[in-house]
Amino acid sequence: MKKDVLSITDLSKEEIYELLESAMDLKEKRKAGEPTEYLKNKSLGMIFEKASTRTRVSFEVAMTDFGGHSLYLNSRDIQIGRGETIEDTARTLSGYLHGIMARVMSHETVEKLAKYSTIPVINALSDREHPCQILGDFMTIMEYKDKFEGLKFAWVGDGNNVCNSALLGSAIMGMEFAIACPKGYEPKPNSLKRQKLSGASLQSRMTRKLPQKMQISFIRMSGSPWVMKQNRRNA
Repeated sequence: MKKDVLSITDLSKEEIYELLESAMDLKEKRKAGEPTEYLKNKSLGMIFEKASTRTRVSFEVAMTDFGGHSLYLNSRDIQIGRGETIEDTARTLSGYLHGIMARVMSHETVEKLAKYSTIPVINALSDREHPCQILGDFMTIMEYKDKFEGLKFAWVGDGNNVCNSALLGSAIMGMEFAIACPKGYEPKPNSLKRQKLSGASLQSRMTRKLPQKMQISFIRMSGSPWVMKQNRRNA
């Protein structure tokens, strides 16, 4: 049975721990120059509707390190950009590839790719979530704190797709989550509703600024339109 990761909620607490432990082990093996060809003769198709530096480089390098092959599929260069349906694209790619990574404008696109493909689909960014980014943040927390339970994750910036994944992921991992958002940039109500429906325990708070006396374990600054606007204003 295939496993898709469209949302951070597609992973359980145990699966996230397993992924992070594997990632840290692979990081050490890479530093030591040890071979890690776990995906030899496997191919990953990478659909990009949005430009990227870190996402593209990290996935391509990872596939090379694992002995596999990655294919960069710009949406303007494949038939999906010329009117072919997402459903047909998913079926076609399933016949050639072993997995699909997609960085897209609409979350509906990754949902359709997952529904109609027979191979795993990874959401590398959509307008709703960015689960891979938060897994990277969680790895940093694990490396420095060695735990999640009882920690306080502070988010500063707008309530965007990364914030949605951070909110939901913190609930899964048992962290308190504080969001400092400017007015008009709050997380969408649907994300807060999904957190409540997940059944995970989360103490969350919404504020315009973080309290000075709040004991914070990890702060995430959002590289968001609002933050960039403030930087230009203060330049």
